[in-house]
Amino acid sequence: MKQVVWTALLGSLGACASMAPAPGDASGSQTNPESGDGLSSVTYEVSPNGVIPVCDSARMCTFTWGSYVLGVDANHGARIVKFSLSGQNILVTQAAGAAQFGATFWPSPQTLWNWPPIATIDTSAYSVSVQGDVLVLTSSSFTITTGAPTMTIEKHLAVNSANNVVSITYGFINQGNTSVSLAPWEITRVAPGGVTFFPNPDSGPAPRTCSGTFAVPATSDFESYTFFADLPTTGQTKLCAAGGSKGYQAHLSGDLLLVQAWTDVPASEDAVGEGEVEFYTDPSFTYEEVENQGAYAPLGAGNRADWTVRWTLTPIASADGGAGPSDIVASSLLRQEIEQVADSEAALQ
Repeated sequence: MKQVVWTALLGSLGACASMAPAPGDASGSQTNPESGDGLSSVTYEVSPNGVIPVCDSARMCTFTWGSYVLGVDANHGARIVKFSLSGQNILVTQAAGAAQFGATFWPSPQTLWNWPPIATIDTSAYSVSVQGDVLVLTSSSFTITTGAPTMTIEKHLAVNSANNVVSITYGFINQGNTSVSLAPWEITRVAPGGVTFFPNPDSGPAPRTCSGTFAVPATSDFESYTFFADLPTTGQTKLCAAGGSKGYQAHLSGDLLLVQAWTDVPASEDAVGEGEVEFYTDPSFTYEEVENQGAYAPLGAGNRADWTVRWTLTPIASADGGAGPSDIVASSLLRQEIEQVADSEAALQ
């Protein structure tokens, strides 16, 4: 199967090309035993700092290392439902009957499929394979819209315990006979009341209205970064923007800083009506979505395209003890501290 790759930061894990053998086989490598997934000829090498995931009878798969826990619910869209440090989960958990929680993955632009999300990839069960220290989850077949080719999504997750980096590689696999154009889109739901920020392009901030009718939130520009203080008066808003060459977006909740990093996407390669970095606040102010998108490109028949995003979760000492969104936006010292931490985390290889 040919590959078309959305270039992304693969980090030290080499998430798609270098994966560990099965537990108990520390001697070398293994070949993926599954067939029909486009990976059967790949040899998986040992990752010395890898963490082996464990899946329970409910198909909740968990990586545990040090004080960190990463949890993925294979029965519910292969969503990441937990990323915690010392028991504090940065992600919104599921409330009764709620669909908006955890981290999910969609094709972009949204105008391809409108609303609601495609259930097969957002809420339905994925197949699970643990290949050494890599968790591989595969969706059932779906089509983005009527007449589009049949596709599947794969999610490969791996952890490097040496630097606490989680590498997530999302793959679109075109199983049809025609091409389809799309972009990868990661959506992460976090609690309201934090601070979201991202580095601006060298030319300066360039936020714009997304496709749809949502109001654009008020943001502030400091030290070549765009800041959004997610305050209870915000209401339902959506921002789509071009990010800087550092290629990341960060969210501070309490004293925990979530950084999600990737290879920068030029604004010219964004899907129409979308952006490299996005965030959304819901009208009842129960969550915020921190989002990133890769390049919009054609995916030919029989091809696959991958997008890798690296996550880190880091405590910020100065934010422990009551520094709220308004305090951070008002203080250049606090802003610069979290900017420096975010830059450092985004640069991890």
